[in-house]
This record gives sequence, structure tokens and C-alpha cells, in this order.
Amino acid sequence: MNFDVTYYSRIYRDFRAIGTKDYPSVVHYYEDHEDGIKKLEFSEYFEILAAYTYALYNLNEHNKHILMAEVLIGESIHNNVTQHNEEDIFYNTLLRKSVSYSKLLRFKDAEHVLRELIKIQPENIFAQRKLNSCLFAQKPKYIKNLRAFSVLLFFLSAGVIVIELIVIKYLYPAWTHYFEYTRIVLFLTGIVVLAASELYFKRTTKLKSEALIKEASENKR
Repeated sequence: MNFDVTYYSRIYRDFRAIGTKDYPSVVHYYEDHEDGIKKLEFSEYFEILAAYTYALYNLNEHNKHILMAEVLIGESIHNNVTQHNEEDIFYNTLLRKSVSYSKLLRFKDAEHVLRELIKIQPENIFAQRKLNSCLFAQKPKYIKNLRAFSVLLFFLSAGVIVIELIVIKYLYPAWTHYFEYTRIVLFLTGIVVLAASELYFKRTTKLKSEALIKEASENKR
């Protein structure tokens, strides 16, 4: 009688003894046995590599995660692995890589990855939202200038209050209402400039991301 027996290496068996949700232990195990893991049969190596990369992501080790995500993506392409643990390993690894870029405030890099993901799956809601947030996080110079201008108006308003309380109230009381009017106008103008610039940029960002998604959808069809 013949039996089909699958042999698992000691390194792989010890890895499987660790709960894959025990992210610190997964990371420590991989880093302690990295040389041996690289010599394993591919299916064992790939499973441990994927678990390690995912653990880094969940532990917010974003610099390490980005590096290992690139390795994982390269291995999946080279060995034609499309599905792992019932997920699209290529797409989801790239998606998590974009999140790591965002967490490191590398929004341009995140945007680049997300643009490619949108081309693959224009309908992915999470990728759409992340693209929009990355675009919004990259404030252009005119928005930064308007923010600085609104802050200047707030400081001027505060300065007028100080002058009003220390000087005008006692030496020139007849001018009080002029100073009240001035500080109110300065403060309200600052709020309007700040709010209007943010709303305008938010709107233009949304239109830009929607245009990219629409273009990707049309190209995919």
C-alpha cells in the first residue's frame, strides 16, 4: 500500500507552532532563523515570508515592512503566486505597502503605488479612499501660504486685543469700538480664509481622484 506523505522541515514546524496572530513572536522567529528560512522549500519559505511581512505591518514597523513587501511581491511575481491564504497576495501586499508609506508621511510614494492599484482594481473602495487622502495630504504651496496668512490674521487680532486692553481702554476710550470692530474683522477673515482654502482644496482633490478612477475604469473596460 502506498501512502502520500508530505514532510515538513523542523523550521517550518516550529513556525507553525507559533500563532500567526502572535506578531512579535513571528517577527522574532523569522529574524532569528532568517538564513535557514531562505533555504527552505519554496512553499514553506513563502508562507513564513508572507507571515513575517504581515506581522511587520501590524506592528507598525513600516520601514521594515516596505522593504519586505518588495521582497514578497518579487517572489510572488517570480514564482507566479497569485493567491495566498485566500487573498490576492500581490494586490493586498501593495495596498498595505501604500499604507506604510502614508504612515511614514511619504505621500508621494504612497500615491504612486495607489495609482497603480487603481489601474488594476478601479472599484476598490479602500484604495480609492487612500488615494484621495494621499492627494489631500500633499498640500500645494498656495494652501500653505493661505494657512500662514490666516495665522497672521489671528495673531494680528490678538495684538489688537492687547492694545485695546492696555492702551485704548484707558487713554482713548472713544476709540474702543473701532478696535473691537477691527479685531472681529481680522479674526473672522482668518477663519474664512482658512476654511475656504481647505474646502476648495478638498474639493479639487476629490475631483482629481475621481478623474483618475474614471480613467482607470474606462481603460480597464
